[in-house]
Amino acid sequence: MSNVSSSSAVLTLYRRILKAAKQFPSIKRDDIIKDIKVEFRENRNIADSHEREEKIRIAQRSLEELESYVEMHQSSDTWTKTLKGSCE
Repeated sequence: MSNVSSSSAVLTLYRRILKAAKQFPSIKRDDIIKDIKVEFRENRNIADSHEREEKIRIAQRSLEELESYVEMHQSSDTWTKTLKGSCE
């Protein structure tokens, strides 16, 4: 994506996160989906470009994490996961 902060790119990111969350192997899946929707709704009008870009980076990392758990859940009965570093 050339302009990750464009409205269409953010909408695509939002949809991908929701899709991954719907497949997330957790009994708290519904709460996770609700939290994602609330978080995006609360941050949709951020005017500061630096803050907006940081929120997008966090969302992208979250998507990567969700997708990795979904992939592991679909491919194996036992699995491990190493988390990435801080949000710097």
